[in-house]
Amino acid sequence: MSWLTLSEIKNSKAVSSMLIWMLITPIFAKLLGSINSVSLSFIKTEGDFILSLPFSWQVFFFCALFFTIANLIFSYKCPALISRYHDYSAFESRDNSLFMLIGELGAHLNEKVIIKNSLEIGVIVSKYSPSDKIVGEWTSDDTSYLNWRKGVDSLRHAEAIYKPDIFASVRILLSKFYPVWIYLCAFFYVLGFIGLGWVIFENVQFVVGQL
Repeated sequence: MSWLTLSEIKNSKAVSSMLIWMLITPIFAKLLGSINSVSLSFIKTEGDFILSLPFSWQVFFFCALFFTIANLIFSYKCPALISRYHDYSAFESRDNSLFMLIGELGAHLNEKVIIKNSLEIGVIVSKYSPSDKIVGEWTSDDTSYLNWRKGVDSLRHAEAIYKPDIFASVRILLSKFYPVWIYLCAFFYVLGFIGLGWVIFENVQFVVGQL
């Protein structure tokens, strides 16, 4: 599970609109709560047209609430390089530079993060750093924060042809940051989908039973 996976869920129209549904569901429930049937004079039937289904407004409301909580967590903790840009084309269309790209990575780095992700960071720095001198001075054996920040900051001066590759590499790296928040966000998405699945199953089962 990663922020990249969650971004696909969050950016879907159905999930992204759940805040609206959470707000209007109580209104619909109030308006329709006392209406069970209606007579349609232009349709010849033996009785009234039944509107009621075993639809749980409460369950649907909590589905929307769970999705909204997940979306808020995503917006709050997901790195901007993932939440703002779906792909490199979206990033490049805003005329963003390597300074901005590496600055976004640097904003999430601290000593603990560097130690935990030293292999991935080391590969990126070693592969794309623009200067042999910088690569020679930077060493993956030195786990100090200043040493690793020096290597990361050198990527601001990488050759422009490498920008798409650096973007992809940094994005994948950032997608694993804040794992606790990733799983908490995923947990609320799962709750939302379970509740939504229950509502759909309940109503399909009812309709099939009436055939």
